[in-house]
Amino acid sequence: MNTPLKMSGRVLEILVAEDSPTQAQRLRHILEQQGYKVTVAGNGRIALDAARRSRPSLIISDVVMPEMDGYELCRRIKSDPDLADVPVILVTTMSDPEDVIRGLECRADNFILKPYDESYLVSRLQFVIVNREMRQSEQPGMGLEIFFNGQRHFIAADRLQILNLLLSTYDAAIQRNRELSRTQTDLQQANSQLHELTAALEGRVALRTRELALSNEALREEVAERQRAQQRLQGQLSRLDLLSRTTRAIGERQDLHSIFQVVVRSLEEHLPVDFCCVCLSDLENSALTVECVGVRSAETAMELAMTESARIAIDQNGLSQCVRGQLVYEPDIAAAVSPFPQRLARGGLKAFVAAPLLVESKVFGVLIAARREAGSFSSGDCEFLRQLSEHVALAANQAQLHAALQQAYDDLRRTQQAVMQQERLRALGQMASGIAHDINNAISPITLYTESLLENDPSLSTRARNYLETIQHAIEDVAETVARMREFYREREPQMTLTRVQINRLVEQVLNLTHARWSDIPQQRGKMIEMRTELAEKLPEFMGVESEIRDALTNLIINAADAMPEGGTLTLRTRKVNGSASENGAPISPRVCVEISDTGIGMDEETRRRCLEPFYTTKGERGTGLGLAMVYGMAQRHAGEIEIDSERGRGTTVRLMFPVADVSPAAVVISQHPRRPVQRLRLLVIDDDPLLIMALRDILEGDGHSITAADGGQRGIDAFLEAQSTGATFDAVFTDLGMPYVDGRKVSAAVKEASPATPVILLTGWGQRLMTEGDVPPHVDRVLNKPPKLRELREALSQLCPEVHA
Repeated sequence: MNTPLKMSGRVLEILVAEDSPTQAQRLRHILEQQGYKVTVAGNGRIALDAARRSRPSLIISDVVMPEMDGYELCRRIKSDPDLADVPVILVTTMSDPEDVIRGLECRADNFILKPYDESYLVSRLQFVIVNREMRQSEQPGMGLEIFFNGQRHFIAADRLQILNLLLSTYDAAIQRNRELSRTQTDLQQANSQLHELTAALEGRVALRTRELALSNEALREEVAERQRAQQRLQGQLSRLDLLSRTTRAIGERQDLHSIFQVVVRSLEEHLPVDFCCVCLSDLENSALTVECVGVRSAETAMELAMTESARIAIDQNGLSQCVRGQLVYEPDIAAAVSPFPQRLARGGLKAFVAAPLLVESKVFGVLIAARREAGSFSSGDCEFLRQLSEHVALAANQAQLHAALQQAYDDLRRTQQAVMQQERLRALGQMASGIAHDINNAISPITLYTESLLENDPSLSTRARNYLETIQHAIEDVAETVARMREFYREREPQMTLTRVQINRLVEQVLNLTHARWSDIPQQRGKMIEMRTELAEKLPEFMGVESEIRDALTNLIINAADAMPEGGTLTLRTRKVNGSASENGAPISPRVCVEISDTGIGMDEETRRRCLEPFYTTKGERGTGLGLAMVYGMAQRHAGEIEIDSERGRGTTVRLMFPVADVSPAAVVISQHPRRPVQRLRLLVIDDDPLLIMALRDILEGDGHSITAADGGQRGIDAFLEAQSTGATFDAVFTDLGMPYVDGRKVSAAVKEASPATPVILLTGWGQRLMTEGDVPPHVDRVLNKPPKLRELREALSQLCPEVHA
């Protein structure tokens, strides 16, 4: 062990700056074994503070430390006047000479490279201490005698600093040389290993090459087979996707032609094919009819004469198998002898597939796909077309079922609507029957007095007579309306009494009746409706019921006025429509047309379509929904027609057309009756309405009859029996049907029981219903409708009492 150097007889104190506890412990151990006193600092900052406090004899510092490295510590030690002569040795693993020079620039006294051994560290430490002692001796040119490694040495002072620098640089170079030597040794070992690995790898490569050479052909075949399998799989996936998309598309269609269009276009674009069509089978005629041709196939279809609607005969060797349910594939049409493949060959096609459209074991069509290249359909293509044909057949069958179901639904809806309409009309008839009696009772006196005035008062002015005639027509219309409310939907009955109708005269009457509605009432609101008439001259007459036609025209004029709340123009036209031939060739007789047009609000399509339905109205609470329905019923009963043209905001035009037929004299009812009967009769009038009793008394007494009145059924029976007991019998009895307690049926039965020969005439508002339904009471000789007419009363008395004289 080297003897430690002492300065001025004291043990040197050494400060160690090292952040690594392991390295610091090692230095402490080496230095303390040499007899030095050691202090350890964890970094440069701590070491600087410790040096300032205790001024060590020597500082050994690591270069790389946190907070303050060795270079900075050396720089601050050397710049401190109190510490500038303290030797500093830097210890580091950085062996580059530039790092050594950097340390010396910081005025470090020595530079020791890691790793170091103990003897080297101690010798360098002694060298630095000797160098410091020589500098402090202040004897230039002198030397210093030291013992180092057991030998005596003398070093001149002026050479000592140079030697220190050289030694440090030499140590760095030695360290670098050692590292290079180790690196060279490592490289040689690595190179040797690389040669060994290369030789081994070359052997393995050669072996693998021989193995690959032996299996190269098998590998190529395997790769080719996998590629073919992948292509087949890809084709199958594509076809499945096409089948799925096509199935979804045809599933959304509800008609055959649309379904077929989707199929042929999908095949043309995505399979693809050069020609495609769908044919429907006609097995009775052994033919197919082309139903749909693809867009891209249209030109080829022209060449093959296979455009839509073309017929194709079913040959025995090709299409006949397909219509029996088999898929037919002809890979090379040139080798086929059947007519249909030869037909395709003329269009340049070389291969085709025919797939049957089969539903419930019945082929209803054929899907045909063709290409211009022979053998171009693979087995996958054929299977795809077979599956597609099944989906197409199913979709087509569903479309047909849907169409049939829709037709059945439409028929059911029409039937339901007809039933509902009949129920509405039946309800209307029941309502009419309920109110007919009261209305007819109320208007009967007006009818009788009006008719009497017109007949018996020659002093009436023309104006008064016109007024009375208008009142008479209005009352007749009211009576006819009430009677028809239940019957307006029925066809005209053969026994309905018809008269000659002059339409222009009827139009003028209606204008007078409705004048207030289209003129006065609008003027009260400050509005103006202009009435225009365009009546054709010399119109032929036709047979009809004036009151019904008058009611219809009145309804139409009122509707037209209501449709012009802001005023407008109302036009009435009449004209003759010459006959022509119908669509089926049957002749159409000439017709008389009356047309009512307005410039009002018009109707939308839904309203125009439903406006003839009973109870349908757009007037809210103001409307009953019966006006146009009654007009329609009138037209039906007269074998006429009704046409309605309307557009929202453009007004409405309604046309009534009546057929002009030969006027048969037997069909004309002669309305002229003798003014008075030839005999004077004693009559009993029974009714619960005092106004009607008074009117009948006045009218019949005016004809010279003797009248006894009874205001109720029981009083009427009592009056008849009392007169019979005194010998003053009645020649005829007039009785109402609906009376409280004792009605007309009981009255007629009592009269016939007491005097079977006495005629009983029933006056009732239900007369038409009784006769239509065959419900006339058995003891009644004649039924007269209310309001009664003079001619009907006279005619009944003249027929039932022919042998009675005044």
